[in-house]
Amino acid sequence: MSNCATQNETSPGPARVVRGRLANLLPAHTRLFLRRCAELDARARRVFVLRTIRRLAGRDRAAGRVAGYHHVVFVCHGNILRSAFAAALLMRELQAKLCDFIIESAGLHARPERPADPRGVVAAESMGIDLRPHRAAPLTAELVRSADLLVIMDFENEAECIARFPEAATKLRFLGAFDRSGPRATIEVPDPYTLDDAAVAQCYDDVARCVLGLQAELLDEAIPERR
Repeated sequence: MSNCATQNETSPGPARVVRGRLANLLPAHTRLFLRRCAELDARARRVFVLRTIRRLAGRDRAAGRVAGYHHVVFVCHGNILRSAFAAALLMRELQAKLCDFIIESAGLHARPERPADPRGVVAAESMGIDLRPHRAAPLTAELVRSADLLVIMDFENEAECIARFPEAATKLRFLGAFDRSGPRATIEVPDPYTLDDAAVAQCYDDVARCVLGLQAELLDEAIPERR
C-alpha cells in the first residue's frame, strides 16, 4: 500500500478538519453543551435542550420541599461512584437517628451486579463507609413509581430520566441543590469516572456536603448555616 493511500485512510477529511476548526472558535460553554448533546440519544437530547432553555430563562425548579418523603433513590450514570456513595452515606446518617427510610441507588446505564469503583471504595472508606458490598442496579419503571424522591447528579441524568420515564419529572431533585455549605458554581455533581483518585475523593467530599443538607430537609431540621 502506498504512503499516499495510508495518509488518506488515517487523515481526517477536509470537511471534518473545517468543522473542528470552527468548533474551536466557539466559547467553551457552547462546545461543552454541544458535546453533551452528542452523548445523548434523540429523546434525551430534546429534553436536555428544553431544560437548558428553562434554566437560562430562570424557570427551572432545582429543588423543592422534601420533608415527609421516605423512599429516596439516588441516580447517576453507572451506579458505581456517586449514587452508590450518596445512598450509603444517607442511610448511615438516618439509621444513626433511628429513622425509618428506604434509601436506594440506581444507574441509568448500570451494568447489574457491577461492584463499586475501587477508587470510590477507598474514598468512601476514609469517611467510614464500606462500599465493598455494593452492586450496581439499573433504574427501572417500578423503582421510579415507588420512589418519593429521585435525587440526580447532573443535567444528563435529568434528561435521560425524563426521556425514559416522563412520570419521573416531578420527583427529580439535583443533589447539588441541597448543598448549604456555601455558594456553588453549579447544582451538578460532575461524574469523576474518567478522572484520577484525587478527583473521586473531591467528588465524595462534595456529595457528603450535599447529603448533609438533604438529610436536614428530609427530617425538616434546621438547615446547616452557610460558612
